[in-house]
Formats: sequence, C-alpha cells, structure tokens
Amino acid sequence: LPTTEVQKSKLGMTKFFLKTLGQVLPSDLAARRFPVSVKGLICQNNKILLLKTEDGFWDLPGGKLTSGERPEDCLKREIREETGLDIKIGPLLDSYNLQVKKMMQVLVVVYQCSLEQGQQSIDLSQEHFDGQWFTKSELKDLKIREEYSEVMMKVCRKS
Repeated sequence: LPTTEVQKSKLGMTKFFLKTLGQVLPSDLAARRFPVSVKGLICQNNKILLLKTEDGFWDLPGGKLTSGERPEDCLKREIREETGLDIKIGPLLDSYNLQVKKMMQVLVVVYQCSLEQGQQSIDLSQEHFDGQWFTKSELKDLKIREEYSEVMMKVCRKS
C-alpha cells in the first residue's frame, strides 16, 4: 500500500478504537491485525510510576487488550498483575501508533490513573526488572519512549 493508504488505515483504526472506547470490540479480528495496548499513567505526590522492561526502556504499566475486554478492565488487571497495586482510572490522555520490535504496529492508549487509598509498595511481576517512582526532573535522564514524555510532563505539572 502507498504510504498515504497505510497512514489512513492507522488513523481509521485509531478513530474506530476511540469511538468504541468503553464498549466491547466487535471481534478479535481487529485485535489480531492491529493490537491494542492500554497503559496507565499513575501520578502520586508529583511522581510517576514506571517499570523497566527487558529491552532496558522504562515503560508505563499496562498491557495488551484481549478480545471482548473493556480497556478499563484490561488496565486494572494488568496493573494488578504487574505491580500488585489497585487503581482508579481517570480520563483518556492520549493514543499513539508505535512500532514494536520492528515487526508490528500497536495502538497504545494512555489513561490517567490514581492509586486506591493506602497503597504504596510495588510488588513486581517477573516480566519486569525494576519499578520506581520518578519525579518530573528525573524523567529527563531516563530511557523512555518519546511519545510518552510530553503527556507525562503535562500530568506532572497538573498534579
């Protein structure tokens, strides 16, 4: 496909997902062709929770949306599995089309989240190598996806 057709396809898939947000996706067909990852930006006391992955990047907690699953349910499940934390989900902050391991495009949607009361300690799953709270000034020196930087800075400024 010409580049413009590919871009239109990605834009169309993003719009399709955002229109169906909070609803069940009609089929797994879309998920197989265009995987969706739901991430949570958890900000508390002007610090953001990031998890270190096997490739050395710091990433937001979250994971892959499965067929028939609501994004909010996916995010709560994934964060509980990865960190042992329970969260409240806030507004949708942004969405990105990302190239993953030079093999596929993934639609990443980022929600603002907060911790349920009284939770502080992180209980990491085996798929992550570290999990820490970072201040806005510490984010500049970390190896994180450029796409997340802007939205992280905005949320840090507001909280």
